Amino acid sequence: MAVSALKTVFCLALMTLLVLPTQACFGPKLYLGLPATTRGAVLAELAALYVKEKTGVESILVPLEDHDPVAEVLAGRLDLVVVTVADQRLPDLLAVADVPALLSGPRPLEELQFTTVGPALHKLAGLLDVTTFAALVDDVEAGEPPKARVRRLLMERGWI
Repeated sequence: MAVSALKTVFCLALMTLLVLPTQACFGPKLYLGLPATTRGAVLAELAALYVKEKTGVESILVPLEDHDPVAEVLAGRLDLVVVTVADQRLPDLLAVADVPALLSGPRPLEELQFTTVGPALHKLAGLLDVTTFAALVDDVEAGEPPKARVRRLLMERGWI
């Protein structure tokens, strides 16, 4: 009788675990500061999705709210941050004229698990131009979700 009850409890527990959604937490993650501007949000989504597709490194987008983006990176709370104007204290990993800057802290540049991130962003900088970026921003301002619009661009152009 006790063995039968244990079997039942075990089977119910196993079935519950199989039904519950699971979330994988594999691989390295970068924390990318997300500004409140449309241009900043588009660039953050573009960089995050391109890096994820090309390197497997996931970026967690962190809203900046009222925090100083450069100070957040210098304090080690963020790895990357999108800003309107580049800051001399941090390198710009996506230097494209008339596009917000993507500043980097030390982790993406120094840690072994992120060695492919810099070259991927350098490649993206070579692909992206001001006209393409402006069209993305216009579409997002017209109501298209940034992530969906960025994915569509990357797939249409064959960049991912």
